[in-house]
This record gives sequence, C-alpha cells and structure tokens, in this order.
Amino acid sequence: MKPNHSRYLLSVVRFFVILIGTIALLGCDSPDEAATGDAPGDANAKSVVLFQYAGSPLYDHGVSGVVEGLKEKGYVEGKNLKLTRQNADASPESAVKIAREIGDGDFDLVVATGTQALQAVAKADPAGETPIVFGMVANPFRAGVGLHPAFPKSGPGHITGVGSFPPVVPAIRLAKQLNPELKVIGIVFNPTEAQAQESVEQARSVTEELGIELLGVPAGNGGEVGAAAKALVGSGAQILLIGADNTVHNAAAALIAAGREGGVPVMSSLPGDAKRGALFDLSHDWQQVGKDVGEIGGDILSGTDPSTIAVVVSPDRLKLVLNEAALQGLNGPWSFPEAVVAQADEVVTVGN
Repeated sequence: MKPNHSRYLLSVVRFFVILIGTIALLGCDSPDEAATGDAPGDANAKSVVLFQYAGSPLYDHGVSGVVEGLKEKGYVEGKNLKLTRQNADASPESAVKIAREIGDGDFDLVVATGTQALQAVAKADPAGETPIVFGMVANPFRAGVGLHPAFPKSGPGHITGVGSFPPVVPAIRLAKQLNPELKVIGIVFNPTEAQAQESVEQARSVTEELGIELLGVPAGNGGEVGAAAKALVGSGAQILLIGADNTVHNAAAALIAAGREGGVPVMSSLPGDAKRGALFDLSHDWQQVGKDVGEIGGDILSGTDPSTIAVVVSPDRLKLVLNEAALQGLNGPWSFPEAVVAQADEVVTVGN
C-alpha cells in the first residue's frame, strides 16, 4: 500500500504546533504576567502623587527636578515608581478639590509643590496618614501647616521639605546697580497669599535701607494685575517688582505690558520672566531645589522617618537672566554694567 503523504505532513504540522505552544507557556512566569505585560516587581512599586500648584517656569523646573531626585535615589517611573501628576492651574478651589482626592487615595508619598498645594494637602490629611514632602514653597513656617523653625523637635512629624523664599532683596539691590538714580519701586501683590505679603515686608526693609520709596497695589486675581501695574506706573514707579506671588507671576504678561507702555521695566524674583519681556529675573535654581525635594522623598520611600528630616531653608543657588531688549525705550538711565553681565547665567533678547 502506498504511504499517505498528506496524513504524514498533517501529523508533522500538528506536532510542531503543540511543541511551540508548550514552549510559549513555559516561557511565562505566570498567567497574569502574560496577560498584562507587567514587569516583575510592579506590584511592589511605590505610589507617589506629585501635586503641582500651577503651570509656570518655576513649577515646571521644580517638578522636573523632583523626578530627577527620585531617580537619583533609585525610584524610576515605570519601573519601581508609580507617579500620579496633579495640577491645580493656579486655582485655589482646584487645589482644595485635588487635595481631597489625594486624601481619599492610597499613596506612599505626597509631593506638594507650591505654598497653596502644601496648605491644601496638609489640611486634607490632619491625621498625618501619608508623608508629605514640599518644595517651591517660599516660607513653610508661615504657611499655617504647623511647622516651626525648631523642626523636627516640634511640628507635624509627617511633613518636611525645602523652603526657598525667592530672592526679593538681592533683586532690589541689583536694580539699584542697574539704575543708581532709582528712587521709587512698585509692587503688585495678592494679599491672600502669605508669601506675597512677606515679599512686601522684605522689599520694604531693603528699600528703607537704600532710601527708595516702595509703592504697593493689591490684586486679588490675575485679571486685576494689569490695572494695578498701570496705577503704579501712573504714581511714579520707576520699576515694577514681581515677588513671591503666584497670582502676579501667572499674570506677568499683563504687568510687563503695562510697564512697557509707560517706559517702566520689570524685575522678577521668579524664573522665566526675562524671557517674557522683563528686564531681568534673579531666582533660585528651581531644578536643583526640585532635585533636593525628590531626594528627600526617595529617602522617605526607602524607610527614613520624615520626622527625623529637618526642613531645609533658602538654598543659596541663584540664577540671573538679563534681557537686553528690555533696555530699549525706558525712562531713566537703565543699563547692564559689564560686571553684571559677567555674572549673568544667561543674556537674552526678548521684546514685547
């Protein structure tokens, strides 16, 4: 009888199909892993929520630094770190809502960037169930969250971080160098922001020392900033100051435009404003501040008790950005001396 080649070939095909299927099954560590594609160890990943108060150069640089700092301590997003990002878009109401959602969640660590973000999450978790690390906070001891300069001996044991008050005083001293005839400075501020009020206090202390008059006009929201700036220009301000104020910083374009219209420059103690048309900005290295915050968070995730980590205050790392285009059309003898240009981290040419 002649052999049945068709049946023989079919048997061979079936054999190899069964063999390949068996190999595939043996290659899977578990049915769940094969179905989900999760990397081994994902179940043990730390869960961190990164709460950003606003979208601005300050917070963007800071948040980037936080991720870098966590990585430096061995926590990498997508590997052993589950990172949830939240942004209140400079809305106090949104900050409160997000903080409540965070309180209802299950996180190993909360990273709060910005004074309002810190205040919101601290209020949402009065029992201190989840460690909180903060950054991009001007003065944590005046934030109303129970911290004191004597920390960690007093205050809540679940909150720590880095306090970095924007360099308002050095900015004013620099402005005096750029215009020795400077006699009047104007500041728009939101009286509901604790750090904004402190900016006015610090500015007043140094202006009195330098024999400069300080004019202040309040603005309760971003829509009022432009009108307040125009009022200061009309009252004789020779330069406008952006201090530690989220409201004014987020409405910097309106303030800069009002100044430019009256031939008055703007100086800022927060990053990114020179590239928006201000004469200069002198600010902390917020990327590095964020990295410091991330490293503290990494230590806590690794088991360090937050109550043993003292709050770090005012790291002395400043960055200066000068805007040559902003010198055009100004009232008064404004200039960039060679010595100042030599100290600048960056010189840009950004008009309005």
